[in-house]
Amino acid sequence: MPRRRGAVVIGVNKTGGLPVLESSVAGAEALANWLASEGFEVKTITDAQGPVTPQQIAAAIDTFVAPGNYHQLVIYFSGHGYWKNDAELWLLTDAPTDANAAVSWAETAEFAKDCGIPNVVMISDACRSIPNTPRALKIRGSIVFPNEDVQRTRAKVDKFMAAATGTAAYEIPIKDAGRKENVFTHCFLRAFANPDQDMVRDVNEDGQVIKVVPNRRLGKYLQREVAALLANSNVQLNQAPDAEVLSDDDVYIGRVTTAPRSVGVIDQDAAEGHLRPESFGLDDWDYDREPPIARRFLGWQQKEEPPEPVVVDLRDVAAMAFERALEKPLLASLDEMQAIEQLAKSSGFNDAVAQAKTISEVGHFETETGFAIIGAGVTMAIVANGESPIIREHGDGKKPGVVRIERHLAPACTVVIEFSNGRGAALAALQGFIGHVLVEGDRIVNVSYVPSDNSVRWQDYLDRRQRVDRLRAAAAAAVRLGVFRLDDKQKAGELAEHIRVFKGLDPSLGLYAAYAYSEADRREDIDSILTYMRQDLGADLFDVAMLGRKITNKQPNAYPIAPFCPMLTQGWNLLRARGIALPEVLDQAQDELEPSLWTTFKPARTRLIIDAIRRGEIK
Repeated sequence: MPRRRGAVVIGVNKTGGLPVLESSVAGAEALANWLASEGFEVKTITDAQGPVTPQQIAAAIDTFVAPGNYHQLVIYFSGHGYWKNDAELWLLTDAPTDANAAVSWAETAEFAKDCGIPNVVMISDACRSIPNTPRALKIRGSIVFPNEDVQRTRAKVDKFMAAATGTAAYEIPIKDAGRKENVFTHCFLRAFANPDQDMVRDVNEDGQVIKVVPNRRLGKYLQREVAALLANSNVQLNQAPDAEVLSDDDVYIGRVTTAPRSVGVIDQDAAEGHLRPESFGLDDWDYDREPPIARRFLGWQQKEEPPEPVVVDLRDVAAMAFERALEKPLLASLDEMQAIEQLAKSSGFNDAVAQAKTISEVGHFETETGFAIIGAGVTMAIVANGESPIIREHGDGKKPGVVRIERHLAPACTVVIEFSNGRGAALAALQGFIGHVLVEGDRIVNVSYVPSDNSVRWQDYLDRRQRVDRLRAAAAAAVRLGVFRLDDKQKAGELAEHIRVFKGLDPSLGLYAAYAYSEADRREDIDSILTYMRQDLGADLFDVAMLGRKITNKQPNAYPIAPFCPMLTQGWNLLRARGIALPEVLDQAQDELEPSLWTTFKPARTRLIIDAIRRGEIK
């Protein structure tokens, strides 16, 4: 049978009271026309014909999911977007007045994994602005994939995002001053008309060899071209696209429409500024003046443009941080390493690593269990069963607050801590561990679990402390900046092995890895982490159990679960997709969270949760 491919293309120029966009509809129509030329069956939904609703989008997607015989589905959106609870929302016509008039990116991607279409591509050309009004914060969005209890083939979901967290996706005049275009969409289409030579792959389809640009080879091109296009327009504009591709290297959206351009490629001699000559004629190289081992490209002056600069992204920064943490050899060239080091500084990655390494001097509890709060004082603490832990030190921001948890029959329990700034957090108190909680301003920026020095884990931790601390810091920084990705099977396997080795020394490592495996849809690895942590802790962390699909409202869990809600903010976006219903006071909390990696409740919500615990409504 011939391959069937479908696409749902959405463009929304006008949303609520937000500024009217000029190019979203035009960009959507341009992409729809190109997809149609590539053989896609396209359904285009724009506000040029009237209001755009979630129901329209869901119905269009269902026409491709329901038959069960499509091989690829592309979903494209251009318009306004919000970044709420560490996930994206696509705003439709009636948002924010209608809290459901949006598409929930995280939940839609989650449902897409079980739709039965082998490859789903989600393309977002939208801002990721952080909502800052109570009405905007109440937008949760809709899920536009069907929720069917049918066993289907799992899809590999590829994601292309126009902008980084909390930043804008720009529209600027490109071809003429009279009309603006979406920068990201323009560069996306250009990738197939003017790709780099190393992006192109020959694939055999129906007995014919065609040249295509695989999804896996688009990421670096988009980063470079978007930056270059904006720099030509206004050097003050900054937009950093992101991509997460799970499909194989022969999966593609479009063919190459023109001859690929030649670009110099950095070789082993890159440390000396040399280029290898595959993309240039041999006449450009002087073999007489320099020995072959140090052949220097002499044609720069004759070329209109110098070779392309090294392009690195935050994923490269995170990868190098992990390699250093695990004491593995660094394979990058000197130019790449220098670019990575520069980006690590300018992006805040190094600052995030430093914060993740921040541990208080508190290392001992008689009960082996408690918390040290760094950067804020503690006004009160309460366990989910209603008892009050002992606050040994209230702290003042300079001196840590110290909370001791009394011994429990269960190996884990939920503790709600209210900080001196009124914010609060629900954290898992784990027997034998001290949770070091770093508060900065209105949010928790890091939580590290370190064995108490009188616990059975302490000596093992002491023997491996340096490596564990480095690995934890690298993972925390990567998750915080949204680049802890495990779409490479070999790297995923290596990390799973290290998590297994260090499983009892810092549970936050298992927490971070479980989220990364969930993004990559590596369910067997989530199950492994869940098993490791159960063996060590005798309990489940809420987030890991949720990601492993072990929490249901129908039957009790085999292991105690702590805390009673997600510890990482991004986990709140998956509750609905996992069929988890929290008590009302917690369900409403997801509209009142601080923008933070770790769940941080606003003051009023913190008091409501504490009162609900005292009344016995939350346990």
